[in-house]
Amino acid sequence: MNKESLQYRRVDKCILNAFIKISPQIPFEKMTVQDILDEALVSRYTFYAHFHDKYEVAERIQDDLYRQFLLLTEERIPTIESQSLSSPRHHSFIDHEIIAFFQKNEPEMRAIKDIHTETIDFSRKIKDAMAARYLASNEERSTLTLESLLYSGCMAALMEYAQAGEDSLKNLSHTIFEAQVRVMAYAIGLHDAKSVDKLMEVTEKMVHP
Repeated sequence: MNKESLQYRRVDKCILNAFIKISPQIPFEKMTVQDILDEALVSRYTFYAHFHDKYEVAERIQDDLYRQFLLLTEERIPTIESQSLSSPRHHSFIDHEIIAFFQKNEPEMRAIKDIHTETIDFSRKIKDAMAARYLASNEERSTLTLESLLYSGCMAALMEYAQAGEDSLKNLSHTIFEAQVRVMAYAIGLHDAKSVDKLMEVTEKMVHP
């Protein structure tokens, strides 16, 4: 069977879409191949000509998402970073690109977000990729590993935020900035509201003069 043929790819897509569609109603651990067949309207023979089991379907969705995410982080974001933009615009464009990616692919990410196996864990793959990117972008120092973990954790939080459908992209960069500053203040023991607001004001002037 020619896996590059249009017909083969259409059936592939049909099975993948069926998995994505039924995922909100049927938890992965309870989902059966028959559930996928019923939604995709394909035979069991056809299914097994394309996938070994439901795990391979989920893994394909994860791998497709991850390839798109790497294109974003390795091509699109570096293109923005190479432009001569002021700090606010620079970070705003990057924030928008990342959140737009998460929102565009929300159905696919929601379908696999609770699956954690040896080969399927999309959140972990994203965090590992962003931690590695942070490490590669900074000079060695004693706090670098911890910084990379904090940074990748922020990215995972943004992914969840986008999936929850919270805000539109309007003013999103400022929302992210404020949230990060307030979390940082709390993390270092600064809990007084007036002190946090003052830190917010000072940091805002430093980053957005």
